Amino acid sequence: SVLISTGSSWFTNIYPYFAFASDPTSIPLTYALGTSSTTIGSTTYPSLLSAQVAALRAALLAVNASYTSSLLPIVLGETGWPT
Repeated sequence: SVLISTGSSWFTNIYPYFAFASDPTSIPLTYALGTSSTTIGSTTYPSLLSAQVAALRAALLAVNASYTSSLLPIVLGETGWPT
């Protein structure tokens, strides 16, 4: 793949706020703010942002099994919460 052969990273913008705002009854505010964790299956995610990054990695691996964290790092361009 061009991404791997050029040593590129996958840049993305992830906003936990939008996930929380779309389903505030299912996503605890403390989890969205990163002050509490949750376990899904056998994996514990320290925050919603962490779970969203893991979901992105899973999607990349589904597209191409060589898109591992060592060959295609994920870099957060921006993340945030409205002020």
